[in-house]
Amino acid sequence: PMVCPLSEGGAIDPSPFITKDGDPYLLWKADGNCCDLPTTIHIQPLAPDGLSTSGDPTALISDSQDWEKGIVEAPSMVRDGSTWWLFYSGNDWNTQNYAMGIARCTSLEGPCEKPLDRAWQTSAGEAEGPGGQEFFMHSSGLRMVHHAWLPGEVDSPGSTRRLFLDGITFDSSGTPERDDTSIGAQNGDTIWRPWLAGAAVAVALVAVVTYLRRRSAGSGE
Repeated sequence: PMVCPLSEGGAIDPSPFITKDGDPYLLWKADGNCCDLPTTIHIQPLAPDGLSTSGDPTALISDSQDWEKGIVEAPSMVRDGSTWWLFYSGNDWNTQNYAMGIARCTSLEGPCEKPLDRAWQTSAGEAEGPGGQEFFMHSSGLRMVHHAWLPGEVDSPGSTRRLFLDGITFDSSGTPERDDTSIGAQNGDTIWRPWLAGAAVAVALVAVVTYLRRRSAGSGE
């Protein structure tokens, strides 16, 4: 495996991040809640081709707030000006209490602080237990994909999580917020079968590796 800290419970939830200069990094979660250990989100530099690590991991945040219930996971990062925003999920994934949190980082490798004493996005409307967020740029602005249960279906027999799409903006203080007027998750045409969430992540990872390999080849590395 590329990353496997057994003493911390192993690693899950990889999410790539590429700087504006083309330097690749990998965010991941130390899966401590599997083994009664703390959970921590790390960032680690990657080799130019994206296929191996090129430095030691740096811890960005750990579980520290009551709403997280000992779990911080599913990291993803967005840069807005001079601020790096770390998004993550917390609490039990198969309950209505699963939610998204945010942390403000002064650099890609921290330090990071949680500006809220609560979750950033909780169960609301047609999305219960939201989490697993990832981001991409659209011609009309920043977009967030995430999974959630439909109302009344949280962890019920035969139910599955769906994929939602939201617009993201930044308020006057620079804090990210959902733009309900743009795409809101309440729109039925933005909900897909959950297997598309896995497909979306797989496509994103393939695209990142392909880009990095072409970049390395073009530079003669």
